[in-house]
Amino acid sequence: MMQVLKFGGSSVADATRISAVLDIVTEAESRGRVVLVCSAVSGCTDALIKIAACTDPEEKRRLLDGLRARHASIVRRLFTGAERGEALSDIDSVFAELANARPEDCVCYGELLSTRIIARKCLCEGISTRWIDSRALIRCMAGKVVEGLSYAAISAEIGAHPDVRLFVAPGFIASDMDGGMTTLGRGGSDYSAALYAAALNADRLEIWTDV
Repeated sequence: MMQVLKFGGSSVADATRISAVLDIVTEAESRGRVVLVCSAVSGCTDALIKIAACTDPEEKRRLLDGLRARHASIVRRLFTGAERGEALSDIDSVFAELANARPEDCVCYGELLSTRIIARKCLCEGISTRWIDSRALIRCMAGKVVEGLSYAAISAEIGAHPDVRLFVAPGFIASDMDGGMTTLGRGGSDYSAALYAAALNADRLEIWTDV
């Protein structure tokens, strides 16, 4: 059984919410394989838009430090010991890339941060987990998803790892035909989940919300 579960930003807003998501995912994984698609933590995308627009280096650094502190707080609540250090290294690598990103690409990094944290937590909970990069799988041309190419890439990625029970994928983001980062627009994470479900002929697609 293949299931695709999508959670929005309010569902992954803090460590408590993420723990609740993991309970739902663990129950789903007991029934079959799962692709978990997540948005950025609540408020992160707005912060990234401010970072992209900032032209003052000191102010940009302050904004980056504030956003990193929020994600580091989530990591410290979810992890202990060596696992905490590894999770912090994960987010630091994303922030290092973000600090040098083109302004138009900054908005893409929230989903990378949330899903890297969640994937590592699932691994620590003993679930066979693989983080997958939607930028490498979902391709766009002239602002539209190239479905055939994207479906083939998604199917190949999942098929190459038959022993993995849980795949964690960032929603919202994709790449253009030149490999540059792009997004799927408003509601993009729901669209990402639908693309994964269609590509895999999933038995279930669940869009979870706190509303």
